[in-house]
Amino acid sequence: MNRSTRLWRSIAAVGVAALVLAACGGDDSDEPSDDDGPVAEETDEPGDDDPEDPGDDPGAGEYEPAEGDPALTIGTLLPQSGTLAFLGPPMTTGAELAAADINEAGGIDGAPVELVNADEGDDSLNIVGASADSLINQEVDAILGAAATGMSQRVYSQITGAGILQISPSNTGVIVSDWDTGGLYFRTAPSDLLQGEILGEVILEDGHETLGILYLDNPYGEGLATSLAETAEAGGVEVVHNSAIAERSESYSAEVSGLAAESPDAIAVITYDDIYAIVPELERAFDSLDNLYLVDGNTKNLSEGPTPDEPGLPEGVVEGATGTIPGQSVEGTPFGERLLEITPDLDSYTYAGEAYDAIVLVALAAIQAGSSDGQDIAAEMASVSGGGGTACSSFVECKQLIEAGEDVNYDGISGPIEFDDNGDPQSAYIGIYDFDADNAPQFREARTLDVD
Repeated sequence: MNRSTRLWRSIAAVGVAALVLAACGGDDSDEPSDDDGPVAEETDEPGDDDPEDPGDDPGAGEYEPAEGDPALTIGTLLPQSGTLAFLGPPMTTGAELAAADINEAGGIDGAPVELVNADEGDDSLNIVGASADSLINQEVDAILGAAATGMSQRVYSQITGAGILQISPSNTGVIVSDWDTGGLYFRTAPSDLLQGEILGEVILEDGHETLGILYLDNPYGEGLATSLAETAEAGGVEVVHNSAIAERSESYSAEVSGLAAESPDAIAVITYDDIYAIVPELERAFDSLDNLYLVDGNTKNLSEGPTPDEPGLPEGVVEGATGTIPGQSVEGTPFGERLLEITPDLDSYTYAGEAYDAIVLVALAAIQAGSSDGQDIAAEMASVSGGGGTACSSFVECKQLIEAGEDVNYDGISGPIEFDDNGDPQSAYIGIYDFDADNAPQFREARTLDVD
């Protein structure tokens, strides 16, 4: 759609009826945080204190479903192919569910939010630039994605330079905080400074004394490895090996041999699907892999191959290993069940909540701005995600409050977000998973950590 400013809010909407609707909003809720800074602490399992499922909001029936030309068009730049293709379905489904909830609740000034999809691919496919151009040419108002930090690094100037708001549900690279985006970039996933710190704390708690790290030679791998190493060393673990590896290498035998020569009692591998080639080398070099630690790029069911035509790992090979994924586990929750209604064969939920929250936040910021212009929406993103407003946990609830003239603080499926000046969330959950005999990660707990 055309990105010219459009005023939606009507003075007549802010009246007695709107004030009555505001009564449907929930009570203020405490944000999971640690007042003393970045010290990990355990939280209840997801479900105990999760935000109310948007589909169950008491005000959900107060609006007519949105119809007609879209008030807001959001492009999705997510992996449909390449090494991160397994992350595409949960994020796309999360975005689709958010758009459906927004439109069922009357959309924006009675008009719907529309999604337009494009494939980010990966380094080897080199299509992300063309996909971003396609979305820009379709005059989208915001873009969800890319999924990989490296892919966003290629196109953020392209997107934000066109005056389009960009928000990623999964860019965790530390380097993102230094990008010059003119205030038009946001992410609902936390920096790897947090994931690395939580993973380091888990390794310390497990009693390890030495650590070896293999990480992808890209912004994602480098940033996460640095955070992990710093946390481990600060806790007294000696990092005896810390080396970058190439993505999609034909063999990793030399890299694993170098790691094994140092005999670490804990091993961290920070990769994407390269894990399928690395694990067999590790199995040959070490007696057991129950001291293996993985991250969001490779914490998934490894008994299934990276594609339907490729084999997974032998049964039980990574049993006892540990993985981390930013966000809470939504599998088996009401939100997770609603995702399955859209994508019945969904087998990963990673970053689905972050994608859902990203779409909701953009819509709420557009309502508060009364505009579809990227700059106008961006100016309200920090406000609707925090800033001392009234806490609310669904689009309907927050929309009612905004229409009543109140400031809002959206706490979503992925937890509190609270964007800072860089568009970074200031508090985040990190999920910890244990691999079972089927090489599948099973949720253990979620911890929360605040940025210093």
